[in-house]
Amino acid sequence: MLTLFHASEAAWTRSSRHEVDGVEQDVYVTDGPFLYRTKTGKLLMFWSSGGEHGYAMGISESKSGDIDGEWVHKDKLLFEKDGGHGMIFTGFDEKTYAVLHAPNETPKERPRLFPVRDTGDTLELIV
Repeated sequence: MLTLFHASEAAWTRSSRHEVDGVEQDVYVTDGPFLYRTKTGKLLMFWSSGGEHGYAMGISESKSGDIDGEWVHKDKLLFEKDGGHGMIFTGFDEKTYAVLHAPNETPKERPRLFPVRDTGDTLELIV
């Protein structure tokens, strides 16, 4: 097993309180990781955790360009309000899209599609 990073290392993540082995603790979640290589060759990871405005999708970059990192967490989130657990794909129209679920509330979750721009350094939602 290889630990790439801990969710608590990213400045944007927020913990939630849960009972673990009978003890109330702050718990951080790293959920739904998805790897993407930008048009300039940078290796990014999109992953979800609790954020300031609910479930969110952040971006981390591998400084080495390999899976074993070092992973640096970007301050700007891909999606910051009540959605995440997503992936990036190329559509039949050859454009790049992000798909994620929002809101993060059962049974209201729905897939949401957003066009994205590959800047070479990161991806940005086109809204």
